[in-house]
Amino acid sequence: MLPPGATAAQIEKFRVEWGFADPLPVQYWRFLKRAVHGDFGISLRHGQQSLPLIARGSPPPCSSR
Repeated sequence: MLPPGATAAQIEKFRVEWGFADPLPVQYWRFLKRAVHGDFGISLRHGQQSLPLIARGSPPPCSSR
């Protein structure tokens, strides 16, 4: 998500801002707490909420017929 020539300081700033500098169990717990409430975070690629992007890309539910 950073340009190829990003400095170590830019990389560390990115990691801290997005929570990637935290231990994995902390990151996972934070994700679970938010996911229970329907908050799947911001897409790094698209810069918007992830849930609508996921919903848009999933197939429609099967009918019971």
